[in-house]
Amino acid sequence: MFKKLSTKSKVLLFISVLLFVFISILITNIYLTEKENLSREKEQYRLNTITAYTNTLNNYEISYKSKLTSILTLPGVIESIKNHDRLKLYSLVKEEWDNLKKENKYVKILHFHKADGYTLLRMHNPNKYDDDIASKRAMCRYMHESKKAISGFEAGVHLLGYRVMMPVFYNSEYIGAIEIGIKPSFILSQMKKFSNVSGVIFAKEADIFSKKLIDKEKILIGKYRLESNSLNDKSLINHLPDGYKLDSDLRVEKDSKIYDVYLFEHKDFKGEVSAKTLIFNDISILVHNFNEAILKIVFFSVVLFFILVLTIKFGFEKTLDKIDSTNKELLHSVAFLKSHQLAMDESSIVTKSDIKGQITYVNDNFCKVTGYTKEEAIGKPHSLLRHPDNPKEMFTDLWKTIRSKKVWKGIMKNRGKYSDYWVDASILPILDDNNDIVEYIAIRHDITKMIEQQNKLDNIANTDTLTGLGSRYKLVQDIANSKTPALAILNVDSFSQINDFYGHEKGDLVIVMLASIINSITKDNDFSLYHLQGDEFVVFHKDAKREDFIKDILDIPLQVATKPIKLDEEEIYLNLTTAISFESNEKILTTADMALKIAKREHKSVVIYSDEISLNDEYKNNIKWAKKIKEAIEFDKIIPVFQPIVNNSSGKWEKYESLVRLIDDDGKLISPYFFLEISKKTKHYTQITKIMIQKSFDMFKDKDIEFSINLTIEDILNEQINDFIIEMLDKYKIGSYVVFEIVESESIENFKQVHNFIEKIKSYNCKIAIDDFGTGYSNFEYLMKLNADYIKIDGSMIKYIDKNKEAQLVVSTIVDFAKKMGVKTIAEFVENENILKEVKKLGIDYSQGYHFRAPEIEL
Repeated sequence: MFKKLSTKSKVLLFISVLLFVFISILITNIYLTEKENLSREKEQYRLNTITAYTNTLNNYEISYKSKLTSILTLPGVIESIKNHDRLKLYSLVKEEWDNLKKENKYVKILHFHKADGYTLLRMHNPNKYDDDIASKRAMCRYMHESKKAISGFEAGVHLLGYRVMMPVFYNSEYIGAIEIGIKPSFILSQMKKFSNVSGVIFAKEADIFSKKLIDKEKILIGKYRLESNSLNDKSLINHLPDGYKLDSDLRVEKDSKIYDVYLFEHKDFKGEVSAKTLIFNDISILVHNFNEAILKIVFFSVVLFFILVLTIKFGFEKTLDKIDSTNKELLHSVAFLKSHQLAMDESSIVTKSDIKGQITYVNDNFCKVTGYTKEEAIGKPHSLLRHPDNPKEMFTDLWKTIRSKKVWKGIMKNRGKYSDYWVDASILPILDDNNDIVEYIAIRHDITKMIEQQNKLDNIANTDTLTGLGSRYKLVQDIANSKTPALAILNVDSFSQINDFYGHEKGDLVIVMLASIINSITKDNDFSLYHLQGDEFVVFHKDAKREDFIKDILDIPLQVATKPIKLDEEEIYLNLTTAISFESNEKILTTADMALKIAKREHKSVVIYSDEISLNDEYKNNIKWAKKIKEAIEFDKIIPVFQPIVNNSSGKWEKYESLVRLIDDDGKLISPYFFLEISKKTKHYTQITKIMIQKSFDMFKDKDIEFSINLTIEDILNEQINDFIIEMLDKYKIGSYVVFEIVESESIENFKQVHNFIEKIKSYNCKIAIDDFGTGYSNFEYLMKLNADYIKIDGSMIKYIDKNKEAQLVVSTIVDFAKKMGVKTIAEFVENENILKEVKKLGIDYSQGYHFRAPEIEL
């Protein structure tokens, strides 16, 4: 049949097919672009919803922790909790409870717990008390066991709610807890206020719910029961698809409405899902606009196709002569179609302007966002919207880009008729068939809420949550923007003692009150105040005179020392150590920290940094030794050396002490004085300890000689080292020859764990020695608690015992006590015959020192 067609008909048919294919491809591309724009709008809405949900929970937790703290600081409240004075507690808190309910109608619970987990007082139901709430609710039980503040979703007897619980201490004694609970409807109300969304909350059924709650007429989906419904159309919930299990996002259609539904999971304090929220987003207008735009494009394309086909059919000869001209017109139409296609999204702000920048067109969204009517905007220059906060360089770059026939993209602040707003803008030139610019089109997306949310996040990052002062992040930014900075670090002396005595919560209150005092002292100066960490504050000036800054800073600790802080009816006076630096902004914080370390080390109240006191040499030395330690471990250059312990009665070398050494590159043995502390900083200490234990066991495995290995309290508390010791005892089976010397390095805070270790190794017939006895933390109480077999009397007393009567008296007391306890004694630092004679005279059982032999690799 095709062969019977005339040439003209074949050409007409061929051109028609080409046109059809071309227009089909064009429609497909436009459809995909429009679909992508629709998806982007829906995704942006989803991100806004997620942000609203996150901000709601974060703001609630921070706000109500603060409110609970305020309640606890009311006079008499903590004492009433301690004394279980329910009536007094109710009268003290009643006003605050009424204010909480007035401020937020969704607050339903204020609950005080006793230390044993029973109810002390329910402000929401004061007639119900003394029930064992901890046995009923896992969250309460966990808080009472951990004594830590927690928050999360949990089902109670009367409601599912988001709960914040805090422990209560009196003079470091745990006396109970305080809890506040809020209905989950609050989340929906806040999210609706924040981003104009609505939804429903489903609570997971649990044993804790009372019968009357279960019997309510509620919609159930699996194990989840409808708890709250903030939808404008309440019946939407009945249009969820059959078999839906609250496990994914979905789409719901009702009548002419289309909704995207987003699923959020609420987790309790253990991270387990306790409720789920469905947020309904009405996308009907977006879908309608999308469908309408596609229909218009298809209609235009079909009309164009038939016009072209009819033109070819009834005027083929003329059309053939003008085919070049027709192609150009078609390309011209396609160019305009593609350009205008970018502005077809009705959710964008669209404007057109002539080549001089005069506005020629605005869409409805422009009027809605800016407040200007079309009549007020059209004919005006685009500078009508220009905000003075935008840099001039932005507009220079904008005009340069679009006049060079390129697309300009950027974020800018615009000025509306009534208020300012932020946009993500794309501005592109529209070209004619001669490639000349005929107009400009601007497509903007309103990102005001996103910018406001970012500003809130920046404010959180820049503010210390405890004191409300500037944070470390804010300080770093301010230093970077300074020219001639001055900085002082103020550190509270012995602040750990306040935390240990009063507890960390009271310690936080001290920090807050101190922040207020320092702020009041510096408020008349052009200073910026920051809470750096724990017990450290920073005073900063971006452009200060050295002499004035030093004078003002030195006045701060003087005034602080005269202003007592009241805590638990006691007055606490604080002293500050001050470090000052005037270095460049790249070094000022580091050098001030160096000055503080030196002030603490040398017990000075103030140190001003200079190159003469720099710790750079010390840091360089640490780096050098870190490298040596790493290589020594890698090439097996960590070894034990052995020093004999001599029986003073028989003169026999009965025991040996294993001591660590590092073999240097030249073969010399390096004392642990140079590398052991640095190994703790470089995380090699545990590995060195294991090497010493393994090599010592290996040396004495077949010698039937008692030997001792040094352990610090830190080693004993280290589970990894603990397990390794047991492994060696099981492997070598020489426990009766092993003595563990507890090195005098720090006080023992966890006696129970240390006692468990001693009991464990003594089951292998090992012995315990207390090293450096008579100084520092070692004392007679340690001797009794640690069930020691030996005490090694500190060398600082032994090396002068032949000359110093006081040393003789102290050592004599130690020896007498040890004999009564049945504990053997060892004298360290026996360096000559005179010392040995005095040691024997005092009745000390064993001696150790260079008088007999220096530590050596071989026995």
